[in-house]
Amino acid sequence: MKAWQGSVGISSLRGIVSGHYICFAPRHSEDARYLNWLLRSTTYTNGYALLSRGVRIGQAEIDNDEFRLMPILLPPLGEQRAIADYLDRETARIDTLIEEQQRLIEMLRERRQDLIRAAILGSANPFSPPAEAAFTAIGHHFSVTLGKMLDAGKAVRAEDRLLPYIRAGNIQDAGLKLDDVKEMPYSEAEAANLNLLKGDLLVVEGGAVGTNALVREDMPGWSFQKTVNRLRPLGNWSSA
Repeated sequence: MKAWQGSVGISSLRGIVSGHYICFAPRHSEDARYLNWLLRSTTYTNGYALLSRGVRIGQAEIDNDEFRLMPILLPPLGEQRAIADYLDRETARIDTLIEEQQRLIEMLRERRQDLIRAAILGSANPFSPPAEAAFTAIGHHFSVTLGKMLDAGKAVRAEDRLLPYIRAGNIQDAGLKLDDVKEMPYSEAEAANLNLLKGDLLVVEGGAVGTNALVREDMPGWSFQKTVNRLRPLGNWSSA
């Protein structure tokens, strides 16, 4: 099951598995590390996908007999070991670089937040703002509106129209990420009340709580879901 996702591997342990797995015992002296790389390669996972069957893609599984017939690319044993050594070494180096980059990204994010706190509160410590700082409720300066509940099972009314909407996943530290957008039905009243205008601040309500993005241009025909709060400035206030 899910061999097409790469759920295939050579075990280095002795044990038991559930009924969702097929176990094949080796009848050869080939290099196990090489076979592990080979059977998990994109070429082979694409082959598993072609041979898998199911009602929907998430439940597709490969037939035991079909799997037995798949050809195995076997260079000489010495070449297998050389390939496995190279891949083990180079992928470990790449994984180390990825971990270092992720740590650097986290450090830069923390630095970014420190700069924002220092610029707004005059101190890197958010619990020690300057004496002259005055605090008022957000609601005094912004209208706060929660988006529409997503209800996939609810019947669509004849007068509703499908609109693209912003969800929590579309709100990133770098701004709005709109390469993966979904739609749901809105009435005219909902579309008018839950619209998006330049200067609106969208704040994640659930999940990555507090992540926010500024709407930099009017977005006619767009709305937002219940995982998002829209903060719209009142008076002369700005969200920027």
